Amino acid sequence: MGYYTHLVPFNAKIIETTVTDEASVAEIWVLQVRSKFMFNGQKLTIAGLNCKWKSHPIRSMSNKIATLQLCVDTMCLVIQLLHINHMPQSIKTFLSDTDVVFVGIEIEETVFKLQNEYGLSCGRTIDVRSLVKAWFPLSYYGKPGLKVLANRLVGLHKWRPSDDECLNKLGFLTRIRLSLHVLMHMLCTGLVTSFSRKMKGLLKHV
Repeated sequence: MGYYTHLVPFNAKIIETTVTDEASVAEIWVLQVRSKFMFNGQKLTIAGLNCKWKSHPIRSMSNKIATLQLCVDTMCLVIQLLHINHMPQSIKTFLSDTDVVFVGIEIEETVFKLQNEYGLSCGRTIDVRSLVKAWFPLSYYGKPGLKVLANRLVGLHKWRPSDDECLNKLGFLTRIRLSLHVLMHMLCTGLVTSFSRKMKGLLKHV
């Protein structure tokens, strides 16, 4: 596969998404993120983290993680874990960096599987759903999805590419899936950033 980069317009921004199964491409992405977002004086960097699973042919068996999806601000990376030639040390270091807080829905389960299946450890994590329910216990119950939370709390609305945008070499289904992956990460990152003041005290103890 190698890699390809896809630009997605969302919420007045352009999201640059790189999909790859090559360690060298993942390393370059980490270097770019660190130089662009992590050396500007801020103490903590918030990163969206999500994974997609490959269904096991035997229903009783656990599904294996197929892709690792990371997003910092407007830069996203989708790593094809099942096909990558080797896991670069820069990714391992980035995930375990205590200056990076990884956010997502049910992220502890995701991190647990990453550790068991690929030996990847995350230093600091926050479950967005749990955080919001703790802040607003009377407004949110059950298991609200990330798009619902982001829409209600910070006004980020559902988005998908138009039919004209989907008519390219990536193919209709591939582009839809990729765009949704990016959307999920941007909602996650945007949600937590919007509540950074409330999180400031909490993050010190994560």
